[in-house]
Amino acid sequence: MQRIACLTKRERQFLLLWARPPYPSLQQVAKSMGRKCVESLRKKVCERLGLKKQMELAAMVRQYGIR
Repeated sequence: MQRIACLTKRERQFLLLWARPPYPSLQQVAKSMGRKCVESLRKKVCERLGLKKQMELAAMVRQYGIR
């Protein structure tokens, strides 16, 4: 959970929005944050957390129960 502390406010906003059940798709999150913004944020969040794939990010969200 400490790894999330390294994220910027906007990156945390994306992660919390994306991690909220029923786990919206990136396209659904993009409606509120913008398509290019969401793609960029997902990539940056994965890089900062040391994850290589979106699936790893989804697994981390489920594992830590991020809300």
